[in-house]
Amino acid sequence: MTLPTRSYAKFVTPYKITPCLVDPDEGITETSDIWTLGPVKEWYSAGVYWNIMPTHYFHRKDGIRCHYVIPQYNVHGNYFVGNETTGPFPTSSEDCADESYPSQHFLYHGSICFYSLYGEVKGTYCPKYGAAYVLVGGLGTFYIKGLH
Repeated sequence: MTLPTRSYAKFVTPYKITPCLVDPDEGITETSDIWTLGPVKEWYSAGVYWNIMPTHYFHRKDGIRCHYVIPQYNVHGNYFVGNETTGPFPTSSEDCADESYPSQHFLYHGSICFYSLYGEVKGTYCPKYGAAYVLVGGLGTFYIKGLH
């Protein structure tokens, strides 16, 4: 009985979102030139490419933060792509070695009352393919009541 109780408690405990993935209070929502300035077209995780459709973005001094949907799964989320190059993620294509940027994503899907299933992923973005190569770093729930 202890294990199921602990698992349930962990599942319903809201997950803390990395600050760079949250909409900035002072930010201006932008949609112009979305396919250029919201650069990630897909992300690669668990051996599968996931199509991403950007909806709006925010400029940041250290990169860009973009809201996206994955329509075939009713998934929403935000991603951040930094503007400083870094080493490629282990699952990236070899020809992304010279041009990779740090990338973080969070996603949420469905809802149970005020909770949504939540995931946070990290990796790198390769502009050559418009793909972010990522690994899931956290799963849980996301408390959505009271968000603006």
